[in-house]
Amino acid sequence: MINCCHGGCDNCDFSQSFDEMKAGRPKWVPNYLFLEHIDGRSHTPAWVDTIFNGATGSVTEADFVERVRGLEYKACLGPMKSVQADDPPSEEACRALFQAMSGSSADESSELTAEQMATALRTSTGEEFGAMWRDFKTAFSS
Repeated sequence: MINCCHGGCDNCDFSQSFDEMKAGRPKWVPNYLFLEHIDGRSHTPAWVDTIFNGATGSVTEADFVERVRGLEYKACLGPMKSVQADDPPSEEACRALFQAMSGSSADESSELTAEQMATALRTSTGEEFGAMWRDFKTAFSS
């Protein structure tokens, strides 16, 4: 990412990252902990600080569920929201996401690190920098 020229090249993996940094509303789910462009601008996804208190943090399943459910709703440039803006994600959905990210089962007592989540997001979606909302949903739908 540090070598991106921001030229908007066709089929450039970096152009999507550039667009996210300039977007008025979120377009995709970032699959990294930190990203820096050649011009010095950088981006840390909100989930890194909000859920993990930084790139070196970790959370239990209970903390993960509480923090994800407590996230403020923000309109995005993805699919239309099918629930009320003030309705948090269900506990079941949050637990399922934690288990998918950590590779644990419901009866295990485990922790999830920010690095594990970034790696799991890349692996699950097949995208290095970020997944569009539709691709994120497809990766985690049963």
